[in-house]
Amino acid sequence: MYSAMSDTLNIGDKVYFKSVMQFEKVRIKRIELCDEGKNNGIQVNSVDWSLCSGKRVVVDLSNGQWAWGYQLEQFK
Repeated sequence: MYSAMSDTLNIGDKVYFKSVMQFEKVRIKRIELCDEGKNNGIQVNSVDWSLCSGKRVVVDLSNGQWAWGYQLEQFK
């Protein structure tokens, strides 16, 4: 069955995390919407994927790391 990709990134979503050497499947544990380039902001439950192209979104991941929005790719 085909599942359409969502326009929003939500807590609990599975995503690909682009680390230095590899892609890793992880879950989103926390999302913060920040001023560009700042790593502390307002905690939110979801954010539009269009905001994830730069450094406005910071997430905590199920692997214990954090990432900028641009380091994420939607899980297909």
